[in-house]
Amino acid sequence: MGQITIRHLDEATLQELRRLAWSRGHSLEEEAEEMLKWAVWEMVRTERQKLLQEIGSFHANLEKPALSSSADLIREDRDSR
Repeated sequence: MGQITIRHLDEATLQELRRLAWSRGHSLEEEAEEMLKWAVWEMVRTERQKLLQEIGSFHANLEKPALSSSADLIREDRDSR
């Protein structure tokens, strides 16, 4: 498992993190890990939604091909003989 060190974290943020960890019965490290996981996956989810919306817009703007009915194709084939 990976490991990171966060330097120069402001004291107010660190105190709030400690308070949240204590109120949830977690260690400071556990709370920070859970918050970081949540933030990363929330960003991934948001990016995926944005990409899906862009794909949907692109797809909606594609020119629809003109489809012939099978009856028209049969008539065309018959008339060409």
